[in-house]
Amino acid sequence: MYTFFFAQTRKFSRSLFWIAVLITAYLCPRPTFGQTNSNWNGGTGTWSTGTDWTPNGVPNNSGGNTYNVIIDSSGTDTVTLDQNATINSLVLGGNTGVSTLQNLSPTAETLNISGDLTLNPGGNISGITVIAAGSGSIDGSITNGSAVTVHGNSSFGGTIDGSTLTVNGNATLGGTVSGGTLNVNGNATGTVDLESGSLVVSGNLNGGATINGASEVSVGGTFTNGGTLAGNVFANTMINNGSIQLAFDDGPSMFASFGTLVNRGSIEIGNSADNSLSVGTSLSNYGSITIFNNESGAAGFEASGNIINFSTGTITAMSAGSIEINGNSLNNKGLIEDEGGLIQITEVNTTNTGTLSGITLGGKTLTNSKGTITGGSISENNTTNTGTIAGVTLEGGKVTNTNGTITGNTIPKVEWSSAEEHSQGSRLRPERPRH
Repeated sequence: MYTFFFAQTRKFSRSLFWIAVLITAYLCPRPTFGQTNSNWNGGTGTWSTGTDWTPNGVPNNSGGNTYNVIIDSSGTDTVTLDQNATINSLVLGGNTGVSTLQNLSPTAETLNISGDLTLNPGGNISGITVIAAGSGSIDGSITNGSAVTVHGNSSFGGTIDGSTLTVNGNATLGGTVSGGTLNVNGNATGTVDLESGSLVVSGNLNGGATINGASEVSVGGTFTNGGTLAGNVFANTMINNGSIQLAFDDGPSMFASFGTLVNRGSIEIGNSADNSLSVGTSLSNYGSITIFNNESGAAGFEASGNIINFSTGTITAMSAGSIEINGNSLNNKGLIEDEGGLIQITEVNTTNTGTLSGITLGGKTLTNSKGTITGGSISENNTTNTGTIAGVTLEGGKVTNTNGTITGNTIPKVEWSSAEEHSQGSRLRPERPRH
């Protein structure tokens, strides 16, 4: 009897023990995993100081914990990124106050964001590398050699100063680049003020740009400047690999002015009033430039400096369009033609190995080196011809024809050199005016 009672008591005690263990496990705090909203407490401090954050702890994804970080006390916040960190998202700055995320250590630190980056007007990224896998809203400033990359789509309405912003998705533009580079590897729309630095668009740029200073714009797709920009597009250097169009169908007047233009695509100056494209220093044309009617009567395209029209290049004045080429030199290897407009080449040393058609040539020297000149007029030039001049009005200057062909021309007054008189051989020679 005693033995049975003792055995039952032991079984009951063991049961109570395990019940107590289960109750204790249920009531004791358990480790939690998930997203934490981590807020900067305000003022100046370092990222790695846990007490500067609410809740207490350094935001850095690990062990199943992820952090959504907000740095905005509506006052002055200065946070030094003194370690590499990974977080889920970042909101830096607000509409009031100044919140700066900076790097002061000898080696640059990197902040990786697995989600979205929001840089509000009061936010400043200074001297650090930020990589966001999600989308970006950039309305603050990126300064002091920072490198910010957004892999998703992004809007840009802030300021880049001596830094780089790269958007690997599509971008909506509306900010200012004051030194540094804005790269868009997708398509871009909107307007950017490029005070200095570079705007590089790999896709299509649909909108416009006000570009000043030592700047370079490279458009790999189509730059259709159809926005409302008071018609102003300025650049020290424009590299066009796509298409540039200025206002068609009686839209608002637009103006493009470049110091240096390298054109490998197509440029069309539309038929709206006062549209114009001007190049002041140099033009290298491998593609096509077409000028349509300018209702004001002014030149739709004016080029000075040194101009090279390569063998693949065409420059055309259509339907009362007007082109003026003046300055230092013109080397034409391709086609420059008047198709109902007016093309004037003045005060230029011209070398032609391609075709000039319907052009008014006047000024310094003309060397037609096995090229073709048809229609138009030549005046006040020292002309050397080893090619073909046909159907041209020779209004003055001196002509030296060496093994070339001059035929079907109107010649009111020309000074023929001795080479013209003695070196034509079997070549056709126009009759000189009789006195």
